Amino acid sequence: MATIRVCSALTAVAKRSSHGVLRNYLQLRQSSSGALCTPGQWQLVSAVCLQRQPIITAEKTELEQQYADMMAQMELETSLLSDQELRAIEDKAIEAKRKQQEENETGEGEVEGARVTALDLEDAWEAEAKQFTPAARITEADEKNDQRSVERRLDKPLVLLVKQTLGDKSHWVFPQGPRQEGESMRQAAERVLQNLCGQQVGAQFLGNAPCGFHQYRFPPKASIGTGAKVFFYKAWYKEGDVIPDKENSTDYMWVTFDELSDHCSRPYLKSIGNFLVDL
Repeated sequence: MATIRVCSALTAVAKRSSHGVLRNYLQLRQSSSGALCTPGQWQLVSAVCLQRQPIITAEKTELEQQYADMMAQMELETSLLSDQELRAIEDKAIEAKRKQQEENETGEGEVEGARVTALDLEDAWEAEAKQFTPAARITEADEKNDQRSVERRLDKPLVLLVKQTLGDKSHWVFPQGPRQEGESMRQAAERVLQNLCGQQVGAQFLGNAPCGFHQYRFPPKASIGTGAKVFFYKAWYKEGDVIPDKENSTDYMWVTFDELSDHCSRPYLKSIGNFLVDL
């Protein structure tokens, strides 16, 4: 009786909820226990949105650059002398005292001997700076437009797309695969990522609940059910090269959010656009 009351409560919440992900997630929990969905009607699928975070800061826009210049000018006009500037003033006073003693030739008193001056420090810093070569913002992968390289577009977040055969056509999608008996949807997502992209890819999954939902219908001739309910799980890319499984994923690429529209269908873009945020 307790189980029936819990399932009824979940169903009521799902019907009242306007949030599609919550409603479908509650249906997923019930279907996994055999309470709602007819077996074979809809296939439960886990997909992984594997995202590589930006490595370097993004270029400033024209407005941001104007604001930064204004703030730098205001800081310069209202700032106090730094320790280096105070040290330079002190060096000038010591040098003036030394010259005065040399002119008087009295030899009275002692002026500080060998001293590392502010000018000496600036010369040393300048020499050290000349030996440093900053990393280029445009990488070799950018120059070659190598979309298989995770080293491209270092100032933008990238997501991994794989080319999978869904039905009778190939589509660019996030790595996805059907849930197997006895595993949770999160476990299915972890397994799918390793099977399709190789054991070398390190990823940090963000939570046990899906971040998005998508569904599509199978061709009429398909014998595996009506369609697929895809639950997306977000993960941060940590390390490793993608080694695709040639049988299930024939190709892969790392793309920016703006480039997704060049490869994915409109319904798919609408579903994943609900949880992709370019900060």
